[in-house]
Amino acid sequence: QPKHQALCRNILWWKTRLPGVTILMAKFDVDSAYKIVWLCVDDVGLFATELPGEDLDLVMSVLCLYLVLTFGWNGSPGEYMAFAWFEKLLYQSYKPALPTWHDSVAFHCKTLMDDKCVVEPDVGVRVPLANHTAEKCIRRVFGPNSINAVKELEEGTFESVKINWGIIYDTIMDTLSYPEVKIQKIKFILKTAEFHDGRRQVALKNIQRLAGNIQPASVACAQLQPELGATYALMGADHGGSTNVQPKGSEAEVLALWAEFEESLEAMIVLTETPKAWVAHFTSGLKNVLSARERL
Repeated sequence: QPKHQALCRNILWWKTRLPGVTILMAKFDVDSAYKIVWLCVDDVGLFATELPGEDLDLVMSVLCLYLVLTFGWNGSPGEYMAFAWFEKLLYQSYKPALPTWHDSVAFHCKTLMDDKCVVEPDVGVRVPLANHTAEKCIRRVFGPNSINAVKELEEGTFESVKINWGIIYDTIMDTLSYPEVKIQKIKFILKTAEFHDGRRQVALKNIQRLAGNIQPASVACAQLQPELGATYALMGADHGGSTNVQPKGSEAEVLALWAEFEESLEAMIVLTETPKAWVAHFTSGLKNVLSARERL
């Protein structure tokens, strides 16, 4: 799966190749992605489930047979990505016919599950060509009705500002930022009572919820990246079936883990508490996600 660094690298590569040219982005979503991939007939029985008949106003129970991949099977992402990767390679096998007007570079995309991000320079008619080719390849691999029409109206237009995989990209300002509504969610989670007053009875699900929201935010807010370690240290402990976090180690080691986590909470609160400072704290340059070598 591609990371945000790869998408930033793609944008900056085009800006370096074609200085002064506006770089545009679009997103294409495969509708009901898993349900497009059919199961082998011999495997259908493994995906069967029984429902109580009273929910359907029936006396007997009902046996449901799934003929396609389900969202409940942990193997579904890998099975789906085999098709998504083929569609990606098919799309990248095309390029515009007139390089004098549209550049000689083949089309390229970054595909995260069913979200396909396309980055193109606004030269000639390369953008509409890329749009047509992207849709054609999705339909060719997944079927004529496989494009999510609703999301295409919202995200399918090529623009210089676009939310890609939860992060706002701006190719004119060369920035990426975290949406305010998601920062508000982090602020709310940090007010969980278990995280304060030196408490040591903390539910594992609350630590997981915090980590799940902080990790994507750290893409735009580099200050959060060092704080992730303290959160992961608690989340990755051997909990022995308990619903609460139970760090292992000597008494001194456990106390050190909790102390580090509490310091991290304080840092997170400072970053999220003041809405007026969100633009500064949760906005970063595209170049900042690259390695030092890549920046040079």
